Amino acid sequence: MRNFSILESQILRFFLGWHFLSMIFALVIGISSGDFNLFLSLSIWTTIAVIAYKLEPPYYILSALVLSALEELVVYSFGGGLQGAATSLIQDYANSLPIFLSIILVWRFVLGRYEVSEEELYLVTIVPAVFIELLFQGVLYNPILLFLLGGPAFFIYGSIMGSPKLPRGELEFSLKIKMMTIVLMIASILVVAIIMTDINNMLALSS
Repeated sequence: MRNFSILESQILRFFLGWHFLSMIFALVIGISSGDFNLFLSLSIWTTIAVIAYKLEPPYYILSALVLSALEELVVYSFGGGLQGAATSLIQDYANSLPIFLSIILVWRFVLGRYEVSEEELYLVTIVPAVFIELLFQGVLYNPILLFLLGGPAFFIYGSIMGSPKLPRGELEFSLKIKMMTIVLMIASILVVAIIMTDINNMLALSS
């Protein structure tokens, strides 16, 4: 079982602190409005993520994909699937899991060849988290939403990609390879997003 040596990283403590501060803020919002959905979804996912990180499940692709499915289940259960637009869990999975899988496959390819630390994995994974959850949704342009959702977005993506047992390559994970990993992730996300958009449009036309 894995220990929590990752907490020795000051920059990761910053992002984890941001996540837990967002949870406190979500609790305050729940108390004032009576809507605890965001707080409960973050709390449940945090519990799942901590357990998964400690257990360090094997089979990287399968474990990360299962964690992705669990995360989407939690979010959907509290009305947040596809930013609240999902009409069913199947629709949520059909649109979100391929995106997660594209990132997982890139990481599996990179981890099998390069010696990547947990800190590096987490920090590189921040880029697709920003791209999908903050840039696409316009959160980057709203300081309040950025504070509330930024930390959790980083935590969710980092915990999904970093909790399974990490394959260990031997080559140096240089800055050039980090940049190539980011480019591969963004490219794969865009390709999958285009495909899913076309599929959704075809289904809408046929219904």
